[in-house]
Amino acid sequence: MKKYLVIIVTCLFVLPELRAQSWTNLGVGLGEQVNALAVYNGNLYAGGAFTMDGGSTSLLHISKWTGTNWIAVGSGLNGDVYALAVYNNALYAAGNFTISGSTAVSHIAKWDGFTWSALGGGLNNFANCLMVYNNELYAGGVFTTANGSTTVNRVAKWNGTTWSALGAGIPGGIVNAMAVYNNEIYIGGTFSGYVNKFNGSTWSTVGNISNGTSVNCLAAWGPNGVSSGSTYYLYAGGDFSNPSQGIVRWNGSSWSSAVQSFSSVGKPKVFLPTFSYLYAGGGFNIPVNIPSPHNVISVGKFNNSYWDSVGTGMNADVLALTVFNGVLHSGGAFITADGVSAKYVARRNVTVGIDETDSRIITKEFFPNPLVEYSILKIQSTSTLTLPELKILDVTGKELNPVSELVKLDKISREAEFRIERSGLPSGIYFYKLTDQDLTITTGKFIIE
Repeated sequence: MKKYLVIIVTCLFVLPELRAQSWTNLGVGLGEQVNALAVYNGNLYAGGAFTMDGGSTSLLHISKWTGTNWIAVGSGLNGDVYALAVYNNALYAAGNFTISGSTAVSHIAKWDGFTWSALGGGLNNFANCLMVYNNELYAGGVFTTANGSTTVNRVAKWNGTTWSALGAGIPGGIVNAMAVYNNEIYIGGTFSGYVNKFNGSTWSTVGNISNGTSVNCLAAWGPNGVSSGSTYYLYAGGDFSNPSQGIVRWNGSSWSSAVQSFSSVGKPKVFLPTFSYLYAGGGFNIPVNIPSPHNVISVGKFNNSYWDSVGTGMNADVLALTVFNGVLHSGGAFITADGVSAKYVARRNVTVGIDETDSRIITKEFFPNPLVEYSILKIQSTSTLTLPELKILDVTGKELNPVSELVKLDKISREAEFRIERSGLPSGIYFYKLTDQDLTITTGKFIIE
């Protein structure tokens, strides 16, 4: 069963890309389709249909990238992996498997960095998607019971010790995707209406998506990291034509076109929401005219105004997207990317960092960089600063809590100065984001040695 997956993650930060930049391979690649990608404990993991790497190394459906090659993850799993998620400092895999080595793991399993273990009695059939919300792990798929006897009907949640249902669940079809929008849980799939919403006790159909077979992916996204307001939507991608072909967005009351319709051949299969863009992956090939006439193939990015290309595309579907070490990675059914060999997994050859287009900034200094003990950020804005706030984030977009202090604010000259302490942060790449009353003023990257 081919999986369609979306995992909701903390918004990441992505540089504007040039079409001349390209996809490259990760070593010898993998032996068959990649359905899921995730970053756990600073490493990139891939799950899918493969049983070896692109050469002759045995890898049972899940593998870790060392930076030079793909290696086994414990005893692996005895069937396809469709979804990966990180929850409570462990990596979780879901799919159509039942055993890891000699350990029974019914369709969902936990990797703690050393061994695979079961989640109670697991699920009675495969799961397509995983999502973390309110410190609980959610799963969606074909299963109807969890832990052997708990009726859950295609969607369930795990609190670290037990499984429980979400209302009566979904009576039929397959759940392909999950997302949270305005603090409510949404699912997409092959059931009636394609998208349902959970109000805490019951499920209901959302709007009027029709004329097709399924919703494959969901994501809540707004440009510049917004999580409310008129530019914040729930996006749905899949095989449907009403109210628009292949991709639509929900504002809380109705569905509408996401600016560009996707062609009848090839649909979005996965979304990745980031700070600057909503990325989509799939098997599509759509002509666009902005910023200049070209085609968006396999992977596209949306800035809330138009869709643009990410490279020249793959030769088959993209099914997974993530950011690892500041670089966009993709997995899927392809064996070439931008015309070069990339067996089922590929990465961009440019750093994915913060969108550093500073239209609201006259001058900016961050020194010293690299940061050793502390650094100073000085900026002069094009408009008056009222309540400037500085946030520090790691390469995954996770907000950190080092000591940062506003040491100067001059509203007349529109200048601000912050002092950022190392505060025990390990060496690595970090990002800062300066906002004023929820408006992003500037962003940037720095290094800690």
